[in-house]
Amino acid sequence: MTPLIATMTLDGHLILPEKIKKEFAGVEMFSISTRDGSILLTPIAIPSDEELFADIEVTEEDMEQIRGQLVKPYSEEVIRTLALADKIVERIKDLPQEVQLARFQRNVEAIRAEAIAKGTAIEHEWEAAVDD
Repeated sequence: MTPLIATMTLDGHLILPEKIKKEFAGVEMFSISTRDGSILLTPIAIPSDEELFADIEVTEEDMEQIRGQLVKPYSEEVIRTLALADKIVERIKDLPQEVQLARFQRNVEAIRAEAIAKGTAIEHEWEAAVDD
């Protein structure tokens, strides 16, 4: 068996050879382990928000539980949002830490890209000094 050589960049990204890039197209994250002197790359599925949260429903019971935790009254919309946030946290906490981190990084990058597109973010540090 001919060994395949992958390169790891200084920031931790893995550059795969073309031969296996196609096989793992769309894979965002790998688990890396060793066995018998070989490095094993195992794809890790990172579920989308739709896959994770599509079936979450907020019930009146969920909202009542939130009302019981509040010290002053809030609108039904706020209470429903807090109940939804509780359910999202419950769903996410069971994900492996690597997947939680990957989702966080993906979301931060999406927010950053949107802010740059809108002109409300600084893309490069030097831009902060412009017009000072």
